[in-house]
Amino acid sequence: MSSQLIWPEPDMTPVDLDAWWWWRKRNLDLYDSNVGARIDAIKGIEKVVQGLAVLAKGRAGGILSITGGKIADQMPWEALERGFIDRALDYHPVRADGTIAAAPADRTGALRVALLVGHEGNDKTFARDEQLAQLKSAFSASAQVKARIADADAIATLDLVAVPSDKDRSDFFADADPHAVFYFGHGRAGSVPAIWVGPENGGWLPLERLAGYATNQNPFPASWIFIACSIGEAPSHDAGPAGPEAFRILATRGARAMLAMRARIRPQLGQIVAASLIESLSGKIPLEFAAATARKTARRARQSGTSSLVDWAAPAVWSTVVGPNPPRSADILPQLIAAKLTRVAADDPGVGLGPPDNDVAQTAARWSQDRRVRVDVAGTDEPALAALFAKIAGAIAAQSPRPTLFVRLRETGSFALRLAEWASSMLAALDGLERETVIGRALRQLSNRDLDGLEALVGIPDIALIFSSPPNVGDITAWAIFEGAGADATIVLGYASVNQEQRPLWTLDRVDTEATMQIARDALQNYPATLALLAVLDGPAKREALALITGEASAEMAADLTINMPSGIVLAPGVRDIVRSTLQDDELARAHQRAFEARRSVPALIESDDIFAPVRDLAGAGAIELVDFVNAFATRFASDWGAAEWLRLGRSLESARDRWDAIDPRVLLEIASALVERQTLRQALPWLDAVQTDDPLLNTTRLSLLSEIAKAEGTPGAQQKMWRHAQDALRQIQEAKSQSPLDPRLRARARDMKANIARLNLYFNHDAEGTRVTFTAILDELNRENEATVASSLVATLRNLAECLFEFEPFRSAGAERAEARRHLRRAIDIARRHCLDSLGAEAAYSTAKLDEVESDWAAARDHLTGTIELARSAGHAVCQRIAEMRLFRLSVQHENTPFDHTLFAVRLRKLEFLESHVWAKRYAAQARAWAARELERAGDLAGMRLLLVRNIQLFEPLAQVASDSDKHLVALSHAGLASAGAVGNQESWTRFRELSWSAVWIEEHDAHDPSAYWRGDV
Repeated sequence: MSSQLIWPEPDMTPVDLDAWWWWRKRNLDLYDSNVGARIDAIKGIEKVVQGLAVLAKGRAGGILSITGGKIADQMPWEALERGFIDRALDYHPVRADGTIAAAPADRTGALRVALLVGHEGNDKTFARDEQLAQLKSAFSASAQVKARIADADAIATLDLVAVPSDKDRSDFFADADPHAVFYFGHGRAGSVPAIWVGPENGGWLPLERLAGYATNQNPFPASWIFIACSIGEAPSHDAGPAGPEAFRILATRGARAMLAMRARIRPQLGQIVAASLIESLSGKIPLEFAAATARKTARRARQSGTSSLVDWAAPAVWSTVVGPNPPRSADILPQLIAAKLTRVAADDPGVGLGPPDNDVAQTAARWSQDRRVRVDVAGTDEPALAALFAKIAGAIAAQSPRPTLFVRLRETGSFALRLAEWASSMLAALDGLERETVIGRALRQLSNRDLDGLEALVGIPDIALIFSSPPNVGDITAWAIFEGAGADATIVLGYASVNQEQRPLWTLDRVDTEATMQIARDALQNYPATLALLAVLDGPAKREALALITGEASAEMAADLTINMPSGIVLAPGVRDIVRSTLQDDELARAHQRAFEARRSVPALIESDDIFAPVRDLAGAGAIELVDFVNAFATRFASDWGAAEWLRLGRSLESARDRWDAIDPRVLLEIASALVERQTLRQALPWLDAVQTDDPLLNTTRLSLLSEIAKAEGTPGAQQKMWRHAQDALRQIQEAKSQSPLDPRLRARARDMKANIARLNLYFNHDAEGTRVTFTAILDELNRENEATVASSLVATLRNLAECLFEFEPFRSAGAERAEARRHLRRAIDIARRHCLDSLGAEAAYSTAKLDEVESDWAAARDHLTGTIELARSAGHAVCQRIAEMRLFRLSVQHENTPFDHTLFAVRLRKLEFLESHVWAKRYAAQARAWAARELERAGDLAGMRLLLVRNIQLFEPLAQVASDSDKHLVALSHAGLASAGAVGNQESWTRFRELSWSAVWIEEHDAHDPSAYWRGDV
C-alpha cells in the first residue's frame, strides 16, 4: 500500500510514496539530527521536490495549498525546500482547509499585537523574563517596524504566569483588540492542545480556554503565532477544519491562519523566527507568506553555524485560504520591497533583523546625513562588499522609516546594462502584487534599459540607495538623475578606486571597522596635532609635509586612518568623526591656524586650488584677522566672480556668523544676491540682517532683495512687505539722486528700482499697457550703455517686456506683439550666453518655451525647455529647473502621445514640493496637480485624483485673503474637481467652496455655477 501525491496541475504526473504510517514509523522529528537522511529515504521524494520547485516557480510567489487530511499533514513539506537547486524560489506551502466559507482579511490600521508568555518549565535555556524582554525589544528595534505597530513602545503583554485570573486575561484581550497573537513558551499537542503556565497555575492551560479569553465583541484575531514546541505536531483531521486540534479550535472561532511548530525548537531559533514574522506582519504581509521568509531566515542562521539540523523547517502554517493568495488589506510598502530585494541581492534573508555592529551603525548614520556619498572600496572582494553594503542598508532601514535598497551591480559595462541585469534578477524574486508597486514597475523599466526606472527609484520619498559600483564617466543620464535627485534621497556609490574621477558635492567615505576606530583612538595619543590638522582640512595633504607643519613624527601613523588621493591623503570620515568628538575646540582652532600658516609658507606646505580654503581656516581658528582678510581677499579677487564664487565664500564663512556684521556690507550683499539669484531665498535673510550701512546704493540693494524674498512667500502679508520694501528702495535712491544728479551709479540704481516697481505692477496689478511704456523707456536707456556693464539689467528687462507682450491683455492675442516678444527673448538669451548669466538666461529660455506653447509650436517648446533645464542646472537655479522639468513632462503627455506615468509625475512633483517656500514653485506644483488629477480621473484612479486636489486646497485655502487670482483659481478648480470626481463626486466640497468669502463673486465672474462643467472646461 502506498500514498499518492496528486499535483494541482493536470499535466504533472502523480507520485507514489511510501504509506503515511511508514513515514511516521521513520521518525521524521525535525529536531533529530538524522531527520534529513530519513526524509531523503522516502520513496519518490526526489520527484516530489522537483515538482514542488516547478510549482513554486510557476506560481510567482503564490501559495501552494496542501490538502489531504492527516495523510498530507504527515509530510514535512517545509523541509523539502532543502532539496531545491534554486534557493531563491518563493516557496509558500500552506496546509489549507476549505471548510470555512470565507477567510477573513487582515484588519486595517497599524498592527496591534498581543504578546503572551508562558512558564519556562525545566528548560534552562528559556528564561521567561529574558525571553519576554528580547521579544518585546524586537517590536521596537527597527524604526520601520515601530512605525507600523500601534503603541510599539507599550506592546500589549500578558504574562500568563503572573496573571492567573480568567477575568483579567479576558479583559486583557478585550482592551488589546489584537490583529495578531504571539505566544512564546512551551506547548503541547494531542487531542487537548495546551500551553504551560506553571505548576502553581494548574500546569497546562488548554488552548480552548485561551481562545475563549480572546472571544469578545471585537473581531477574533486573524493570525496566531506559537513560538512554542509541538503545538503543530498532532495529526490532522480528515473533516474540517483540517490541521491539528489547535487550528480546529482557533479556526472555528474566526482565525484565518495559525503558525505553529511541527517539532521542538530552540529559543535562539525561535527569536529569529519571531523577529522575521514581526517585520512582515507589521507591513501587512499575510502570515501565509510571512512564514516562508521566517524559515529562510532561520535556515540561514542555522547553516551559518556548524549544525546540520532541519529544525528551521519546524514553523508551519495552517490556513483557511485555499486559493493562491490570502486576502490583503493594504498596499505593499516600499520599505518591505526594498528590504526583500536587499536580502535577495546579498543572499541573506536575515539582513536588518538583528542589531547592527557598531561600525555598521555609525556608517549608516553618517550616510543618511551626507546624502551623496562616494565610498572607497578598494581591496574589498565582491562578496564581502555585497555583505557589507547589505548590512549598512539594513542598518539605515532599522534606524529610520526610510525604504533602503542595496543595488548589487557588476563593475563593467554601461550603467544602463548593469542596471538591466540587476533588475531582471530582482524581478524574479517579486510576486505578482509586488511587481505592480512603484519599485516593481521601476524594475520592469530598468530591465528594458529604460532609465526612467532609475528616476522612479530615486524619486521614492526618503529613499536610500546603495550601489556597489558607480556609473561610468560617460553615463551622463544616470549622473544627471543622481545629482538632480531630491534632497531627501541618499545615494551611495561604491568605487574600486576613488581616484577614477572627481565629483563635486559628493562626500568621500570609507567603511572602517571597529578595529580601525580603536587604532584612531590610540593614534590620538601620539599624533593629536596631525590628526587635528587632517580633521579640519577639506582637501588632501602631503603625508611628508605633516611632520613639518605639526612637529610630530607622523610618518609611522597607521595608513588605515587615511584615504589616498592623487595629491595626498585625506582622513577617513569615521576617523574624522572620532577626532572631532574627542579633541577640544581650542585644539581644532589651533589646527585651523596651522593650516592657514602652512598655505602661506614658501614653498607652501599645503597646496590647494581652492582659494577659499584660507577663509575657512581663519573662520575655524576664530582668528582676529578674519574680517580684514575677507575684505582684502574680496577686493583682490572678486572682480570676475560670479554667483558660484560668492556662494563658496558664504559657505566658508558659515562658522563665523558672529563676525558677519563687521564684514564689508558689499561682500554680504553679494553673497545674499547670489542666494536670491538661485532662489534659495530664506538663506539670504541672515546675510541681509547682518548688513549695516548708510550708503543709499547698498541700502537700496538690501531693500530690493528683501522685496524679492517677500514676493516669493506668496501670502497677503508678504505681499505688503514686498511693496513696502520696493517703494522704500525707489524713494531712498531717488532722494540720493536728487542730491547728486550726475552720479551715474545712482542713476543706474534708480533705473533698476523703477524697473522693479514696473515688474510688480505687471505681475500683481496686470497693468500691461503702463508697464510696456516703462520697460520700453528703460530698454532705450540701457541700449545706450555699455552692454557688459548693464547685461543683467538688459536680460531682465527684455524678458519682462516680452512676457508683458504675450501673456497679458490687451497684447497677448496680437501677432505683432508676439513677434516683438520673440525678438526680445532671443536677444535676452544671447546676451545671457555671452556674459555667462545662466540663471537669467534660464528664465528667458523658459519664457520662450511658454511663447512657443502659445503658438502651438510643441517641438520648439521642447527644445527651449530642454535648454532651460541645462542653463538652470549649471546656474544652480533649482526652482526654474524643476518647473521646466515638470512642464516638459506635461508637454510630452499632452502633445507628444507619451502615456501619463503617475510614478514619474510624482517624482517631479516631489522635487517641486521641496521648493514650495518659493511661491513660483508652489503655484506651478499646484497647477501640475490639477492637470495630473484630470489624467488620473481619465485613467479611473479617483483616489489618486482626490489626493492631489485635496493637497491643493490644503495649501491655498487656509489663506485668509488669497493673494492672487491664480490662487483663487487653484482653490476653485480643486473644489470643482472633487465635486465632479466619479459618478457622484463630493458635493460637500463645492458647498465648502461656496462658503468662502470671495467665492460668490468668483462664481459669477467665471460662470462657475456648475462645478462639473467648470472642472472639465478649465483643465
